Amino acid sequence: MDWWEKILLGVIIALFAFLAIVLLSLAFHGADVGWRNIEQETGVVTEKEFVPEHTTWVLVGKIFVPKHHPDSWKFRVRSEHFNDESITIEANNISNGISVNDRITAYYRVGRLSGWPYLEAIAPRTGGN
Repeated sequence: MDWWEKILLGVIIALFAFLAIVLLSLAFHGADVGWRNIEQETGVVTEKEFVPEHTTWVLVGKIFVPKHHPDSWKFRVRSEHFNDESITIEANNISNGISVNDRITAYYRVGRLSGWPYLEAIAPRTGGN
């Protein structure tokens, strides 16, 4: 076997290993939070960061296509189940009205295998505490 064949074989093995890791990670995530009920609890926004609109390139089949991401806000939320979990949501009247130290309602799922909380959405806290 020539040197270039050894290198090519090594690259192919590395690509298959990487693909296997990605597929196992996706399978674990699906098994962990798939079909779980969304729960909610009160949390506090600890950080808010603006993310301007931008475009990324996504591989679809054999072609790269542009994907537009509108203006959005990245929030960090602390609550009983979260210790500074982050979520990025599209900029709108609701997200623009949420500030640091505001109490919010956090919607999340808890993984059945990992026990980790996965933050799904946030909304301003209305009325009461």
